[in-house]
Amino acid sequence: MQGDFKPRWHTAAVRSLFAIRSTTKEAVVYGIVQVLAFALELCVFAIALYTTETMIVASNLLGKAAAGGFAFVAHRMFTFRGEKKWSFTTQAGLYFVSLLANAGVSTCMLFVLVFFGFGPFSAKIVADVSLIVLTYTLTRQLIFSRKQPAQSTQSTAGRL
Repeated sequence: MQGDFKPRWHTAAVRSLFAIRSTTKEAVVYGIVQVLAFALELCVFAIALYTTETMIVASNLLGKAAAGGFAFVAHRMFTFRGEKKWSFTTQAGLYFVSLLANAGVSTCMLFVLVFFGFGPFSAKIVADVSLIVLTYTLTRQLIFSRKQPAQSTQSTAGRL
């Protein structure tokens, strides 16, 4: 029937639209999880720094550990819950390595900012907020990457 005809580009356009909506939703959920994790991290950091007089490095690492554990589980359950390329154990290991790298860079930035006169709390916020894009990229592309679809053996030349 003439009304049933849909051009081939229609399917591609619809898929692209859903991919954009899916990516936007993923980014929003990622942001929500990260805000909650960052709030947890700041609370642990502040409690460790101001009530127990723990050194700034130890306070930063305690905050990162608490937030990292929460964020990994939340991202796995809510943000990147589609088909996964890696097992839970592999993802947890990769996340831990990425968390260590993030903690190292954040701690170095924290030292530099405190050296230049920032207070510990404001230095922590500046250091961690400046790492958001790098952290998202590593998390999305390395740890929670999707399985690659099987390559089709059919030629696509005649489909257009």
